[in-house]
Amino acid sequence: MAHVEIEPNILYFGTPVVLVSTIGDTRDLAPISSAFWLGWRAIIGIGARS
Repeated sequence: MAHVEIEPNILYFGTPVVLVSTIGDTRDLAPISSAFWLGWRAIIGIGARS
């Protein structure tokens, strides 16, 4: 077997930096460096003290 096709077809591009924001009376923007795909779900890590 030359290769294995995975489902879903996603490209792993290393450790991404994700920006998470809120909207409302105050707007906040925070970077999250722990994000990856697990099957069809995106998993993000948010620290309790962040």
